[in-house]
Amino acid sequence: MAKQAVSLEVLSYHASAQVEEVDRIRRYTIPTCDDFKLYDFKFSDFDLSEDQTIQASLRMFLDCNLVTEYHIPYEVLCRWLLSVRKNYRPVIYHNWRHAFNVAQTMFAMFKSGKMEKFLSKLELFVLLVACLCHDLDHRGTNNAFQQKTESALSQLYSTSTMEHHHFDHSIMILQTEGNNIFQFLSAEDYRVALTMLETAILSTDLALYFKYPDSSF
Repeated sequence: MAKQAVSLEVLSYHASAQVEEVDRIRRYTIPTCDDFKLYDFKFSDFDLSEDQTIQASLRMFLDCNLVTEYHIPYEVLCRWLLSVRKNYRPVIYHNWRHAFNVAQTMFAMFKSGKMEKFLSKLELFVLLVACLCHDLDHRGTNNAFQQKTESALSQLYSTSTMEHHHFDHSIMILQTEGNNIFQFLSAEDYRVALTMLETAILSTDLALYFKYPDSSF
């Protein structure tokens, strides 16, 4: 048990953003949504540096008034975003840039698509988090590959293998010291937020998605 505790401590340390990174990001003056073109459905991240993708992510949380509404310490939000980025592998498609682009599309739906009128603040919060976390630690292979190779992940989760892993990895980051952006939610909101986060991430399993008829949307 002691060895396991030490291993988890080491993994948590290396999975979380370092102090120097957080200090660098929190000193930035964050450009506006217009500067980043975050309201635009034709948005492209090609010209953004790695730090600018974090700044743009911060701007989305700020523009939705989530930092004030849920009393998120700015340093914690910076650390969480950096930790999320760090926990994406450099695979061809399901990487940090993909997650960032999904979040920007959701943000544009909130603002330009006026979808925020039909959602609660908590739903806005969790959906942005889910977009950024939905492919955490993706290995570049699909669920069928995991099952056929009888990987350790497939032994843990017999259905929606990778999606369950993405959700569990999201929780691991939230539970790592200094990364819990949900820390000031009420007990009930915390429970609801985690349920919504799990539902949103598991719903990205395309095998489930394509089972729904068009009439259900």
